[in-house]
Amino acid sequence: MIPALTAALLAAGLAPAATGGDFDHLRGEPDGTCTMEYAPVTLTACGTYRGRTLDWTRTYGNNCQATIATGPVFYF
Repeated sequence: MIPALTAALLAAGLAPAATGGDFDHLRGEPDGTCTMEYAPVTLTACGTYRGRTLDWTRTYGNNCQATIATGPVFYF
């Protein structure tokens, strides 16, 4: 069975080693444009990656901003 973090990164087309399990290093979608609508979205990822505990949480102004920052990792 593939660990959830690895599965999420692979589903997004990212090799886990490309980010080292660090969601702050996701490529995102830098060419996107969002409205200035304020509808906060909080994304959370927790688990282990190569024996290291991960606990990542970020809040964005809306879903579009979250998508631009993180790319397809949270498309589920």
